[in-house]
Amino acid sequence: MPPKRRGKSKAAEGRKRKGKEKEGETPPKKKLASDDEMEILQEEIDPAIEITADDLPSTSADGKGRGGPPQFVLDFIQKNSNEKDYDDRPSCSRDTGERREIPQFVVNIIEKKANERALAESEKFSSSGVLHDEGDKRAATMRELTTLFRILSRGRYEEITEGEAAVAISNTGTDERRNMEGEKEREESSSESEDEWEEMELADPGSETEGSNKKIEVRVTGGGAGKQKVDWKTKWLRTEVNRRVRENRADLEKTLFLSLLAHCRYLTRAALDEQLLPSLMLTTVPSGYQSLLGHSVQQEDLTKLLKWFKNAFRPSRESILAIPKGGYRFGLTARLERLVEEKKYEDCTDAALFLFALFHSFEWTTRLVKNFSVHLPWEKEDKRNGRNGKKGVVNAWVEVWMNGDKKWTSIDPLSGVIMKDEEVEERLAQPLQYTIAVDNKFGVREIAFRFASGFSTPKFRKRRKIDDWIKETLSIPSFHSDGFRARAEDVEFHSRIDDRPVPSRISELKGHPLYVLEKDLKKYEGVYPRDKLPVAVVRNEKVFLRSDVYHLQGSINWIKFGREIKEGEEPYKTVSKRAKVAGGPTESLPLYGYWQTRRYQVPKIVDGKIPHNEFGNIYMYRPEMCPEGGVHLHFPGMMAMARNLDLQAVPAVIGWQCQGGRNVPILDGAVVLEKDVKMFKEEMKKRVKEEEEKELKKREKRIWGNWRRLIIGAIRWKDMNERFLKKKEDNF
Repeated sequence: MPPKRRGKSKAAEGRKRKGKEKEGETPPKKKLASDDEMEILQEEIDPAIEITADDLPSTSADGKGRGGPPQFVLDFIQKNSNEKDYDDRPSCSRDTGERREIPQFVVNIIEKKANERALAESEKFSSSGVLHDEGDKRAATMRELTTLFRILSRGRYEEITEGEAAVAISNTGTDERRNMEGEKEREESSSESEDEWEEMELADPGSETEGSNKKIEVRVTGGGAGKQKVDWKTKWLRTEVNRRVRENRADLEKTLFLSLLAHCRYLTRAALDEQLLPSLMLTTVPSGYQSLLGHSVQQEDLTKLLKWFKNAFRPSRESILAIPKGGYRFGLTARLERLVEEKKYEDCTDAALFLFALFHSFEWTTRLVKNFSVHLPWEKEDKRNGRNGKKGVVNAWVEVWMNGDKKWTSIDPLSGVIMKDEEVEERLAQPLQYTIAVDNKFGVREIAFRFASGFSTPKFRKRRKIDDWIKETLSIPSFHSDGFRARAEDVEFHSRIDDRPVPSRISELKGHPLYVLEKDLKKYEGVYPRDKLPVAVVRNEKVFLRSDVYHLQGSINWIKFGREIKEGEEPYKTVSKRAKVAGGPTESLPLYGYWQTRRYQVPKIVDGKIPHNEFGNIYMYRPEMCPEGGVHLHFPGMMAMARNLDLQAVPAVIGWQCQGGRNVPILDGAVVLEKDVKMFKEEMKKRVKEEEEKELKKREKRIWGNWRRLIIGAIRWKDMNERFLKKKEDNF
């Protein structure tokens, strides 16, 4: 019995198609809607419409391809059926599941919307300086430039000029290939080039009649004073290479600083290793000075001790570079022991280490200080003061903490003289760059600011471009020094520079530790109060104290710090906020100061409902922001558990992160009612137990599968061995 056919027979379809051909009509080709077309049509009909699962295009009866339009399209067609022709309606009902044709007026809507989108995209590319048809060529050019940038910037410390960048680009052949491709395209599009020639007619219509009287000006680029226009590729390459060069310089300077820091810590550890050198120095001191052991240092006692040291230890005429360290941990310890026995020193570093060990044996707080003047490859050779390497130049000295004066006192180890901070720079090699101090508890500080007379000048700051990194590095716990002595040292320094007059140059005020120009205030900074008078005016620019400058925040950012804006407060400053889309409209952002805020008022739970913001979340930047009667649970999948238990839970926002060019909230758990905590914990334990059981089952399945594969493999090996290997041996 032949199988039954579904739908119309082939004969019936052929008669219908032949009848249309006789009438002179060509049957239209069936056209189905794609996902993009459905999206366009949805925006045209109703942008706010919500699509459900039933609205998705169905599958055809034969299981091939996509079915007819979604339900919202059919509703739109039915609504406009009176205004359209009967032929434009859907050919079949939705219940049959057969493939449907898209009516003509729907096709028109889709084409119209698609053209609008294409026009918008072309305008966006044109506004950014990139034509739509040149996108592929620009991407290829950027790939070549990126490769060239990596080659030029690898291990480079010298910045390049525009000329060097242009030569590098020309050597790669990028411009020639692009010009050849452009010439080929212009030859192929001859019809379009005619329109371009029509647009490039002479701007002056009278030029044809003036003839030879027309003055023509020829400007030669390269040799004249006129500035030549630079290609965008040259600008990009020069900017990126020089940026990487500055990063390379900073990395090299950081490496040098860490090497110097390690050297200073090595010296102090070798001097205090197993208390050998302090014990030797204590035995060389006359018995009268040994009474200072364990007592606070006094100025008079320190002066007498330094006088004895200068007379007892003499500079060595012979150089002792290195000796076998024997049973010592450091070779330097063995060398210093021999120098102590001979009561000699080779340079200021040896003398400073002797005093450092001696003060440590008296149980005084002391530290070793070394000054390093590093000449980097890209810096110009500075003229020194002429004393570098000569007798009397001190690159290392020792400091002792005076408990009475609450400050550090510097001592010249060569002359045995107590130095003031202003006198230290005169004895050092210029320029003063890095000064590292390591105390007898191995705490580290960088104290060049104490001795540099021109610390506020651009020349001094130019030599130190990693100050922020140095502060961050020395904040590591292993480098921490005593906090009280560090604060006292900073206070003394600031009190000393307070007495100095305000700099009279704009360049000296740039980055000054005490003063700031009004024009140099950052976007989120402001002077408080508003009527604060400037401390000086330099070239019509107001100068304020940095202590009068405060950081401003928006209302949302203040909530992150657990504070909110007071009622009735006006913005202290308004700035423009970054546009959400490149080239889009900018919005204003009101800023407020700390004095305009109060402690965050935690919303209360009313009628058993947890408060939330307009997005359905609750801010939990700090633990104290949790509402009374609520608990912040950090369990994963809190919202799914709340739906299963039919309990209330509000997602908690603990921060923000940037994803896809926009800020996205960071969610961590949820806030629930205190009475529901027990149920959530039980549900969480149940879920954890289920996950463990699933993981155990997966593990057991994997184990049994491995055994199964092993046994099957062994059986196959035995079978192959019996079938082939034994026969081969028997034949042999």
